[in-house]
Amino acid sequence: MRYNPEKVGTEENPFSLDYKAPKLPVKEHMYNEARFKMVLKMNAERVDTFLEAASAKAQRDWVRYSDLAASGNLNLSKEETCK
Repeated sequence: MRYNPEKVGTEENPFSLDYKAPKLPVKEHMYNEARFKMVLKMNAERVDTFLEAASAKAQRDWVRYSDLAASGNLNLSKEETCK
């Protein structure tokens, strides 16, 4: 996600996506990375919970960023500004 403050107040959207939608599921991506494989070794009983949370966050972020890039409307809720 990129933000160009020079476009604020013009007809151009100040937000743009600089990447495409994810092609791999989070689980597949994580298991291809050594640093994430360590989670499985260190905390195997909770790895499914971690993966579900990571997948949900990735999906929320993608929807939010693609909406911003489409609309240019930055109306953040109080919860979103505190994250």
